[in-house]
Amino acid sequence: MDTDPTQSQDATEFDSQPLKKPKTESKVEEESKKILIRLEQTNDPECTRQRELFSKQFDDSEGYDVDWDSFDYMFDGIYNLDWVGPLGIRWTNQELIEMLIQKAIEEHDQLHGTQLKFDKYVKANLVPCKGLLYYITFWATDLSSSLPNPEPKLYQTQVWKFADEISVEMVRLRLIQSLS
Repeated sequence: MDTDPTQSQDATEFDSQPLKKPKTESKVEEESKKILIRLEQTNDPECTRQRELFSKQFDDSEGYDVDWDSFDYMFDGIYNLDWVGPLGIRWTNQELIEMLIQKAIEEHDQLHGTQLKFDKYVKANLVPCKGLLYYITFWATDLSSSLPNPEPKLYQTQVWKFADEISVEMVRLRLIQSLS
């Protein structure tokens, strides 16, 4: 008996067709989920109104909490990480953010004698400068806490990155612990 499978005469033994993934959404539903952002237009009153609201949110939250869903425009100089393409070739944006968070946690632990364990990335805003200044919000648990089962808490950090240089500007507990 010939055991070479390429010589088999039964076509049912080999299906060279790739398996198709089932469609879960229609094209219309998929298209409607894409973010449509317009470039800032200084002569548009609605753009001016949104710019003022954006500036207030950014200033009031010290750069962290911007309700991006309420804006139709992209304002020069400040970006939502979730809206930008890849920021580098060595890492995905997720890997980059997690690396920056880990660097911030290491510095926070050294300065404050804590043992933070990163739990989850929440959001990040970017401000271009010589490099990028990241305003990152994340969940972490302080394992050095005297509580038997410490709860995760929201933290905020500012991390500057230019090429291979990274500088943690600050790390703090988020003033309000809810995400509203």
